[in-house]
Amino acid sequence: MRLTEIPILRMYHLTIDESQREVFETAGVQNLLTSHQNEIGTLAMYATHLNGQETENYVFELYQDESQYQIHANSSQFKAYGQVAQKVVKDKGLQELQPQYIQTSNSNMAVSGQNDYFIELTTFTSPSDTVQKLVEKLAKTSISGTYYVAAVDAVKKQWLCLELLRENQVSQISSILDQAISSDRITKLLKVDTMVSQANIGFENSH
Repeated sequence: MRLTEIPILRMYHLTIDESQREVFETAGVQNLLTSHQNEIGTLAMYATHLNGQETENYVFELYQDESQYQIHANSSQFKAYGQVAQKVVKDKGLQELQPQYIQTSNSNMAVSGQNDYFIELTTFTSPSDTVQKLVEKLAKTSISGTYYVAAVDAVKKQWLCLELLRENQVSQISSILDQAISSDRITKLLKVDTMVSQANIGFENSH
């Protein structure tokens, strides 16, 4: 699926009650898997936690547009998840991201329970024209896999990159990223709890 309009990409940072971890994860599984099955415009969702710290959770959501997000927001599974989150989440942060480049694998994915998937989250500072060159290189490579590059701030100086990896898999795009990332590069390894994604999503923002 090649996207021609800028999609909605969000990152949530949720600190949860440790004693309610299982309840929170169960509600997340139901929300993600049902949304993936029923909502064509819910393109991808990744529920993760900081590796080794199960109370620190990161959730990434990708919607085709605002109308498709509203379908999800009004769904029964999301409302049920929201009720659980109100009781379990102790602190919440939300960042509206500005996607610059998206590539997902050629497989339609729905993963929950025990798995060997991780997301490498890299944040960095870089001029927008440098990141644009990075995006152009990514678009020209034949590297398969799932990658996101997005601006965190409106002026496009702060960025993040997501790369989906299997356990013990080495980053496939680190050499390309090295050419755009300054010395303030910070990388976090996130363990995937549940994730869903449509196959072959592609997006490149030329601006």
